[in-house]
Amino acid sequence: MKKIAIFASGSGSNAENIINYFKNDTENVVKMVFCNKPDAYVLERAKRLSVPTFVFGREEFSRSDLVLNELKRLDIDLIVLAGFLWKVPDAIIDEVLRNGDADIGRDYVETIREVAAGYAAEIMRRLREHEYDPQ
Repeated sequence: MKKIAIFASGSGSNAENIINYFKNDTENVVKMVFCNKPDAYVLERAKRLSVPTFVFGREEFSRSDLVLNELKRLDIDLIVLAGFLWKVPDAIIDEVLRNGDADIGRDYVETIREVAAGYAAEIMRRLREHEYDPQ
């Protein structure tokens, strides 16, 4: 069975749809919703759907292993970023890429990281053109 973690930070409509999609699936399960905003409505949606939540701050996410350790504890196979716009720390990316179903060598992991970083930078550049401010 594939174990899914959803990262969200807003109202959670996408997270709710994902949870409902897998609700009766025998091969996939949403194990937890991770959120960086303690007042985000996604936490209420998850609670209503009986999915545990994990709330964390920027320092806990980017400068400690707190989130990574929770992902490991849950033995997560797949992370879904559902409206979550923070840069995911390299340690989490490495863990997911190395311990998923694919056998990915270090050189490929680095290539994937570079491509993903370029893609994310381009998205943020375009958002800023429209006066988006992630703070």
